[in-house]
Order: sequence, then structure tokens, then C-alpha cells
Amino acid sequence: MKKGLIVLHILFGLVSYTSRSAYACKQESSQNYISESSEADIWLSTIAYEEVSKTYPDGKYCAIIIYYIPNTGTRSTYELTVKVESSEVTVVYWPKVGWLDQSHFCCAELDNDGGTSFTSDKGYGFEVPVTSERGC
Repeated sequence: MKKGLIVLHILFGLVSYTSRSAYACKQESSQNYISESSEADIWLSTIAYEEVSKTYPDGKYCAIIIYYIPNTGTRSTYELTVKVESSEVTVVYWPKVGWLDQSHFCCAELDNDGGTSFTSDKGYGFEVPVTSERGC
């Protein structure tokens, strides 16, 4: 019985020592990974920053206009021309009926993918992904 306990104690000690060594190796390799990934993160952050500062030249663009009227549940999609100034949609041109400008909405800044969303003064929701650099 004593021999069995001694053998068990020795085995437990070996397993503990091996586990600690394995943990030390994992810890050491993960520290290397962290420093390598930190450099990669800095590089990716630089790329992300460059993308964030992407601007859209002033002009007219073709866009898909998706609007939603909450009172009625109506959702409609149109391909319309929009005016962009300082990377922000400032006018949506509706054929035959006029336009929707910043007197009816605000804060329609384009994201990196060329899209924006806003709510009009009437409470209508708009999603506006720009599709090309010329009017429709």
C-alpha cells in the first residue's frame, strides 16, 4: 500500500512538473505571438485609418435609395441621383417631383463602402448606398 502511494505521489509530481513546463512553453510562445500580433495590429490600424479618411469628391452619384415609412410599413427601393459634398449626401433627386435636401435631413456622411443612412424630418428612414460616380 505504501509503495502504491509513493508511486502515485511520484507520478503526480511528474505530471505537475510536465504541466508547468508545458504551461511555461505555452506562455512563452503566446508572448511571442502577442508581440507579433501587436505589430500586425498596428499595421492594420494604419490601414483602417487610411480607409476612414477616404473621401468622395463633390459631385453627382448614382445610388440605390431604400426608404421606409414607419406609419404604413411601406418599404420602397429606387435608383436615383444624389449630390455629394464633403463626403456627405446633401441632395436626393426624385424625378418629376423634385428633391430632398438637407433642410429635410442631416448627417448623411458616407462610410468607407459609400453608404449612409438617415431619417427625414417626416420620420422616414433612408438607406443610401452609392453605386457609381455618375448620376443615374
